[in-house]
Amino acid sequence: MKTAFTECFGIEIPIVQAPMAGGPTTPELVVAVSEAGGLGSLAGGYLSPGELAKQIDAVRAKTNKPFAVNLFVPQALHASAGSDAQVMWDALKSVRDTLGVSAAVLPTWSVDDHFAEKVEVVLDQRVPIVSFTFGLPDAEVIRRFKEEGRLLVCSATSVAEARCLRQTGWTRLWRREARRADTAGRFSKMVAGR
Repeated sequence: MKTAFTECFGIEIPIVQAPMAGGPTTPELVVAVSEAGGLGSLAGGYLSPGELAKQIDAVRAKTNKPFAVNLFVPQALHASAGSDAQVMWDALKSVRDTLGVSAAVLPTWSVDDHFAEKVEVVLDQRVPIVSFTFGLPDAEVIRRFKEEGRLLVCSATSVAEARCLRQTGWTRLWRREARRADTAGRFSKMVAGR
């Protein structure tokens, strides 16, 4: 099925597999979708830069079809985010004990999800299509990807977000369902003042 969409992304059918961070998206799923003619998408969110590189390698080892990597754009967090996480960690100790989860300390995390390092991984690995969720990367990141000829895509969950993206030069947008606030990928509050 040839459409402007399939031609743009070098795929056979206009289907994009959602990059579901946190475990559901595996290299095997990405390969299966890409091999079937759609666009498989790795979820870079919550992965370490090293794990992201390994997953890209795993996809490349099994397909030469186009695929994408999705990155979370860092957001400013409230100053209490770290202490709030510790309070929740401490509050859940009894649940961990009951379930036999042996985690003595709060796992380390990065407020920016190692965004800069993941940008370098995706550039170094020459990933053909890069998508962004939760906001707009800065102009320097966009310039570097465009300079390398990558297709860039940003998520929009509303007409207002799509208009904002178009005004800032984005030509390829995903429309994401915004039914669930925890998975919607919204950023419109962040750009409302722009």
